[in-house]
Amino acid sequence: MELSKDLVDFILNKNIESIEIENEDYFVLQRIQEKVPSIDKNSARLLYFLSFLKKPEYILEIGFGSGFSCWAIWLGAREKIKKIISFEHEKKRFLKGIDFINKNSMPVNLINKDFSKENLLIESEKANIDGFDLIFIDGTKREYPLYYNDSFDFLKKDGLILFDNVLFNGNLLKLVNMEEGKNVQGGKILYHFLSFVSQDKRIVPFFLPIGDGLLACIKK
Repeated sequence: MELSKDLVDFILNKNIESIEIENEDYFVLQRIQEKVPSIDKNSARLLYFLSFLKKPEYILEIGFGSGFSCWAIWLGAREKIKKIISFEHEKKRFLKGIDFINKNSMPVNLINKDFSKENLLIESEKANIDGFDLIFIDGTKREYPLYYNDSFDFLKKDGLILFDNVLFNGNLLKLVNMEEGKNVQGGKILYHFLSFVSQDKRIVPFFLPIGDGLLACIKK
């Protein structure tokens, strides 16, 4: 049975009605007015749901952006979460994020550096973290293979790793079939990465058509 767009919209709207996320307008305005990268409302609710289900203690985020994803994850398990390490390379977003984190007393170490395995090792040792229960990745799409490889060993057994925007703003298949143009290389890298992940025997992957596409993987 194929669901109509009206039925899909009905289901998504019910998700929005069912899970209330505090301060949501703050993040929506950043996305609309300041063009700050941010997950959409339904993706935020999925993160909340998964965090509530998983009850992670230690979390890694690559790509803080507006902070909506970090906030949704924290709200889902705020009584269980001990520390979130989040990387944000853009200075303005970093400073705004620090202000929001401090105002809401969130256990987040926001790092104004590019993500790398070396930087992750340094920050993990500082925070006395020997592994993460949940990793959320929403950085530069062409870097997804690097993020995956460099963070995988830090993910605990049965840990959850999530990738947002795996449909590349809905243009993934279009970009794969182009020879040249903006984002073509990034689109092809992402496409081949998704093919690799779908066959990676170290994980159980599941692709979700929510927002711009979300890939959820459980480490065996």
